[in-house]
Amino acid sequence: MNLDTITHYTNTINNYLELRPNPEQNNKVSFLDLAIIRNTPHLEIDIFRKPTTTNTTISYLSNHPQEQKLE
Repeated sequence: MNLDTITHYTNTINNYLELRPNPEQNNKVSFLDLAIIRNTPHLEIDIFRKPTTTNTTISYLSNHPQEQKLE
């Protein structure tokens, strides 16, 4: 089975979900919120962050509305 066959099959299971696999680059694949890195003879798993991520959070004690603090 090739990747196109698997992708087509998984996309026919549920009309509300669509699988769009990312190609592997530098032995690394991003899947959901994970970065899966192939280091022979094992795999490493790390948290995937977009390059634009700032890792900024709103302090609970700030004057921002409660809805913004919970996101």
